This record gives sequence, structure tokens and C-alpha cells, in this order.
Amino acid sequence: MRPIAWIVGGLALSGLAKMLDGMGELGAEAATRMPLYIPALLAVAAGQFCFFRGIHSGIAMIWSGAFDRRREKAAPEVGLPHRIADHDTDSAFDADAIFARYLEEREADPAPPPNDAVAPQPVRASFGRRIL
Repeated sequence: MRPIAWIVGGLALSGLAKMLDGMGELGAEAATRMPLYIPALLAVAAGQFCFFRGIHSGIAMIWSGAFDRRREKAAPEVGLPHRIADHDTDSAFDADAIFARYLEEREADPAPPPNDAVAPQPVRASFGRRIL
């Protein structure tokens, strides 16, 4: 779809350039023709760029469809990933014991002081408006 869109855009810009060039030819004096030449040249350049991108995208699509090496690779095996399948199940790691130890240490910590005992924090200088 992308190459077709680029080529259609190139055709549209080339048609616009032809129209601008034709309008410039109607004026008999050079002063009336000159303001339309630069937009016509820009439209021609943009149209040629669109043609180039369309042809480039088309060739890339054909090349990747015909010579895509990713399709030749074998499908991965279904199952556990390699790192999980090779994991030693007899390890000394016990998540329940670690969590229980964490909860015991958490309960053993002293409670934080009540809000009245907390010392007021100094006011920091800030950038911008000051909140009062």
C-alpha cells in the first residue's frame, strides 16, 4: 500500500506542477510568469521525490517478500523458556521463609513517632510562585 500512495502523491504533485507551469505560460510578460515558476519547480521536485520513495518502497517490499530469511528459520519450541526449564529446582531459595522473616523484622521495628512529635521541616526556597 505504501508504494502506491507514494506514486499517487508523485502523480498529483507532477499534475500540480504542470498546472502551475501552464498558468505561467498564459502571461505575456516575464513579470507575470516568474512568481509561478518557483512553486512549479518545488512541486516537480517534490513529485520526483515521491516517485523515488514509491519505487524504493516497492523494491524493498518485493525484496523482503522474496528473500526474507526470517521465514526460513524454524519455529521456536513450545514450552518453558530455556532459562526456566534449566533452573535447578533443588536450590536453597524459599520465598515463603524470606517473606515471613521480612514480616517479623517489620513488626519488630519501632513505630514512627506521632505527628505531634515530628519536628517541623524548614521551608525550602522554590522556583516560581511561592505558596503561602
